[in-house]
Parts: sequence; C-alpha cells; structure tokens
Amino acid sequence: MRAAAGTVALMVATVATAAACQTDDKGRPDDKGRPDPAPVSVVEREVSGDLGAPDGYRLFIVEFADARHGYASVINDDPVPGDEAVDPARMRRASAVYATTDGGASWRRLADPRPPSPSPLMYTVDAATLVLAADSEGWFVSTDGGASFRFSAVEPPELAGLYYPDGVRIDCVDGCLVTVDGTAVESPLAGDVHAAAKGAGRLWAATVDAGAPRTVVSADGGRTWSDVPVPAHPAGEVERVRLSATPDGSDVWLVGSPRLTAGGVGQRAPLRRKDIGVPVLWRWDGQAWLAQGTVGAPASAQHPYSVAPIGGGLVAAVGPGGLSLVDGAWHRCELVPVPEWVTTLADGTIFAMTSSGVYYLGTRAGRTVSWAQVTVNL
Repeated sequence: MRAAAGTVALMVATVATAAACQTDDKGRPDDKGRPDPAPVSVVEREVSGDLGAPDGYRLFIVEFADARHGYASVINDDPVPGDEAVDPARMRRASAVYATTDGGASWRRLADPRPPSPSPLMYTVDAATLVLAADSEGWFVSTDGGASFRFSAVEPPELAGLYYPDGVRIDCVDGCLVTVDGTAVESPLAGDVHAAAKGAGRLWAATVDAGAPRTVVSADGGRTWSDVPVPAHPAGEVERVRLSATPDGSDVWLVGSPRLTAGGVGQRAPLRRKDIGVPVLWRWDGQAWLAQGTVGAPASAQHPYSVAPIGGGLVAAVGPGGLSLVDGAWHRCELVPVPEWVTTLADGTIFAMTSSGVYYLGTRAGRTVSWAQVTVNL
C-alpha cells in the first residue's frame, strides 16, 4: 500500500529487553503473606518515524492522546522578516504541525493555520481534538484530527477536556465549589479545596489542614459526603495534595507535596502535574488510605517529580533517578534515555518523555510494563 502524501514510515523493530526494576525493599506482601515480585520493565519494540520537517526547524512539542494517536510541533527560531531587531522573547516563529495514527511509526503534516507567533503552543486534548495557540492572534481548534481548524478569539471550551479530563473542576472565590460535569456541588471541606476527582465509582475531594491531608468522599455526586481519615505518613507533613486516579477510575491515589524544612515549602506546578520533592503517597485499597513507603525513592528536595497511577496498585513516578514503579517501595527501572516526565493517557497507556526526542508508550499486564520506545526524527 502506497503511503499517503506527506507521510514517512520508518523502522519498527522488536527488541524485547526485560529487566526487573530495582529497590532495596523486599517487596509488598500479597494476600497470602508472601512478598510480591518486583515489577518488570520490558522495552518490547523500538519505533522510529521521520517528520520530514523543513530545514532550520527544531522539535518543539510531542504529545500523544492514546497508544496510536499523537501530534508533533516544530518551530523555526530564525526571525521572520521585520523581527530582526525584536526582543528574542517576542520574536515571531514559524511553526509546522504533524499527526500520527500508528504510534509514531509514520507522521503526516497538517495545514498549520497560524501566522508566525512568539509562542506557537500546541495542546492535545484527545485523539481527534487539537488546539493550537497563536499568542495574541487567538486559538485554532480542530475536532477532526487536524483535517480542519476553526478560529476562536477566546480560550476555546475544548481545553476543559485537557484541564479536567474526568469532568471535575474546582472554583474558589468566596469558598470553594466542586463542579461535576457542569453542576456545582458544595463540599464540607473548610478553606481551599486542593483537589477533586472521580475514582472507584465515587467523587473525592481533599485539602490540607496543619500539614495533614483531609479527604471526603461522595457516592451520590456530591449531595452527601463522608469523611475518610488519612493516616499519618512516615515522610511527615505535606504542603498540598492532589487526587490522582487511573483513567478508568479503578485505582485512586492521594499525592502530597512534602513540606520542606530547608529551601522553602513544597511547590506545586499547576498544569503538568509535577511536584517538587519526593511525593508523599497514599493508596486507596477499597476500604482505607494506606500510606506508601519511600524505600528506594531517589531523594532530591528540589527536584521535580511526576506521578501517574497505572493500575494494579502501581504508580509510575519520574524523579532524578529516572522512572520508578511504586507499590509501597520504589523500584527503579532502567530506561535509556532517561524519562523526565510521566502521565497516563485516556486509554490507560503510560506516556513518558525525555529531552532528546525519545518517548515511551507503555502498557501494564499484572506487574509487567511493556514499552514501545518511540524516536521522533526531524
């Protein structure tokens, strides 16, 4: 079959490199009292795809919506005519956008409707929905995989699907309201509500009181709430918390940013779900929150960490030592190049990114995570 115009398909190689992830801990006991085996990380295949970008462009943003669908953006740092004397921070940059539907093996160029812009950002909402920002020019929105775009002078409503993928948001003016699928509900938490999310068939909300997390849960969409005690954590107090669940809502975690004793308090990045300092974790086991240990965690008080629940009582976490699978202990996995950020996508795929044009798409089966290592070439 002939490739479509503008599409370049390259190598897909099977490599199947498997290794148990390492920790100093002996494992988490299973329901028969035996330690679980260490999680296993398997790089099953390597995928390499060319964008066919014009000369002078560099890779800017690569995002995936699921295991097959993703988008890439490239920019040209050379000034457009007339911008030679402009502050580099405000210099307009030409951009180009590409799409893949086969997990990065091939890419096709889309018709980027934006004029050159100082900040040509790209937001992947889902497989079909792509939002392109053009700085002061406005926004361009596609809901058909990049086949067409419409212009919006204001922030488009489609971005809500990126910021609030489970339909739950928090609005705080005079007190905080939790909004669920467009309906505002009151929570019993005093002060700021730090987090709200759907998970395990329920609605959750959380805050921090004097360094200790407090959570409440509702089984009827927020009409009534019950307190759920959070046990003290060996790591100590937290500054903020967030609730994080697998995309299907089956696995729920409470993630705290540590209250640091040197160099300031814990900080929380608002968008990409990165926290500063080793995350403080609790896992919901169906009956109660269980504090998770920090054995094997690569500690760095000022390093950003990202945490993503992947199901099966595991989270993937990225810190200064690369990627770890956490089940109460931290099991560091050998992935080269080393990931710098991790999340879970809408279909449950684990997505990890590096700073070198290499990306990982992972699936979990039991305690084994299998990866496709995807290289995006210009």
